[in-house]
Amino acid sequence: MGLPEYRMEHDADRFGFPLSRQTMSNWRMKAALNLFMPVTDYLTGLLKMFPYQQCDETKYLVISEKDHTTNFIWIHRTSECAETNPIIIYCYEPSRAADHLFDFYDEMPDEMYLTCDGYSAYISLEQNFPYQVFICGCWAHDRRYWVDAFRIATKGMEIGPAVLKLVELEALERIYRVYEAESKLRGLPPEEKYIRRQADVKPYALDYIEFVDSLDENDPLYSDALRKAIVYTKNHKEEFLRFLEDGNIPIDDMATERNVKVVATLRKNSLFSYSEDGARATMICMSLIETAKANGAAPYYYLKYLLDS
Repeated sequence: MGLPEYRMEHDADRFGFPLSRQTMSNWRMKAALNLFMPVTDYLTGLLKMFPYQQCDETKYLVISEKDHTTNFIWIHRTSECAETNPIIIYCYEPSRAADHLFDFYDEMPDEMYLTCDGYSAYISLEQNFPYQVFICGCWAHDRRYWVDAFRIATKGMEIGPAVLKLVELEALERIYRVYEAESKLRGLPPEEKYIRRQADVKPYALDYIEFVDSLDENDPLYSDALRKAIVYTKNHKEEFLRFLEDGNIPIDDMATERNVKVVATLRKNSLFSYSEDGARATMICMSLIETAKANGAAPYYYLKYLLDS
């Protein structure tokens, strides 16, 4: 539930059960590193060999780590569109360097489709493993560039004909049509979803890409934010269209971003981990808890089952 140990310490004390936060921390670290790690290692091995995956990363602070000013949590999961039991793995890393991806994927299937944003580390993974790793773009991430550009363009403007003629709005409307068509396919089996995408979604997706290709990012009348949106879409258009070719690939990486919220809640409540071992122990527990939740299991009983086994 994202509760820091100092709050649990005070809560236990109010019920007349003194239990120090240090004791709770020691229990959690020993359980995670000695008992739960083999389970997360097993789940990670299964995930690595799954052909459809999603990934994202977010900031996290470990105060004893002095070599980097900002640390990161990487989130790996099975594709939300694939017909499989979900696996969600959280990994602590001192930095956002691409080294994590190359270390994590020391094993992988013959073909792996990874849905993520346009961060260069993911692109480098595909470049180093051509015809084996295929990066699939996140339409939600692309849409944010256009939303930012639209906000800047309409700042101080009144709603009227001038707004309706904005390039930013036209791009957003085309993205909306893609999502509207895709939303009608939610819950379909991958094979049927692929067929329906070809007929119902692909025309709108190609229309959007053709529209952006027609724009000149060097137009002096365009804002920096608009030029950034155009360049980002053009640079990653191949990745954005890849979801159309396989019903197991999601249109965006929002499932992983929802998993990121768990880290954000922890970060807000606990602020930081003191040591790298503490951060890794927390991520091991979080991996088991979020995987249990994603599979419809009660985390308490799942962890109890593991400990009793």
